[in-house]
Amino acid sequence: MALKRTSTDKRLRGRKLQEVRKRWFERDPLCAHCQAKGRVTIATELDHIVPLFKDGADADSNRQGLCSPCHEAKTLIDMSYRQKQRFGPDGYPEGG
Repeated sequence: MALKRTSTDKRLRGRKLQEVRKRWFERDPLCAHCQAKGRVTIATELDHIVPLFKDGADADSNRQGLCSPCHEAKTLIDMSYRQKQRFGPDGYPEGG
């Protein structure tokens, strides 16, 4: 019986992925979501605009650089989760 391939089988891994990341961040080092909001933040994570599990391609046309907070928020949305409300030491919600 053959195993069914999943969408994550299309994902780049290892040395090839590191080469793609290096090339990407040299060319476009800023977070795409922060730039859209007029902020300047260094991108630290290479993101698939349309996630692989939603049949997005593992190609440059489907990639963007994001900072960690933007990547975390986008991942929650992609997976249909709500972002958990965070509270400061004073007990009031953060990020209003």
